Amino acid sequence: AQRGIPPVSLCRNRASGYILLFPYLEQTAAYQLIESKTNKFDQDMNEDFWGQKTTSTRKLTEEEITQLFSIPVYRCPTRRTPSARDGLYTGTYGDGTTNTNACGPRGDYAIVAYVDRTVSSAQWSRETGDPTNSATLHELSSAMRPAMLQSGSTSWANWTPRDTMAWLSDGTSNTIIIGEKHIHPDNLQKWDGLTSTTGTSEPNGYSQDCGYSNPSNFNFGDAWLARAFHIRSTMECFGISRPYENKAVDQDRASFGSWHPGICQFLLGDGSVFPISVTTPAGTHDKRLTLLMLSCVNDGGVVQLPD
Repeated sequence: AQRGIPPVSLCRNRASGYILLFPYLEQTAAYQLIESKTNKFDQDMNEDFWGQKTTSTRKLTEEEITQLFSIPVYRCPTRRTPSARDGLYTGTYGDGTTNTNACGPRGDYAIVAYVDRTVSSAQWSRETGDPTNSATLHELSSAMRPAMLQSGSTSWANWTPRDTMAWLSDGTSNTIIIGEKHIHPDNLQKWDGLTSTTGTSEPNGYSQDCGYSNPSNFNFGDAWLARAFHIRSTMECFGISRPYENKAVDQDRASFGSWHPGICQFLLGDGSVFPISVTTPAGTHDKRLTLLMLSCVNDGGVVQLPD
């Protein structure tokens, strides 16, 4: 319909690719609601949108919030049942101050990210709140990348896809696009707005069950719209998490993982869904193996997945 690959997101605090896909998932009413409350996606989806600022003219009603929180398509039935309200957008910090980290409903799937650090060390996925600023993205070699503005426009109402299917030069059947995101059982229904009673931050793992509607700072790590099999800063690589086997490591790791025994489901570029074994290796950034090769759209590697 848009003659391109859905973007991972628009700009900071604006709609994610998950929201932009609503019309194609029989969720047109929810899409139109968000569109009408954000001036066709050109306004933030932050605390005044989700209702934490009582004076906001864009504040959603309780009925509208329930509508947006009751969409089952992004929830894995093995992990949780569809819930009308999960309380993600409310909370209090450990020091008693009111939380304003409003990132919307939770989901169980993450967009696959891959960053080639050998290209440069420039910023890799950030676009600022200024819609005229298009940041350098040549390090980002995964399927879904940030949206673009139409030429001459300064409004995110006029977004366009950044890439066509030709971007997947390794082939659609050799590229993973979305996968089940790892959420350790101890972190389910928790989120990164919570802090401990001493006022210090909780483990990074609490962010595993954050919202899917919009990124807070437009890094792939923020709001956990996307995940990778490597850490951008150090390029440490790791495989699919097995949360019941290694709590010390996997409780705090934001990666891919499933509550299905032995496998993790991934969407491929050809539209198929494939279960990948949790023992599948990632390799290293210098010696990519299956998971990293599937994440990168243009490394020239061909991966033969088993039948």
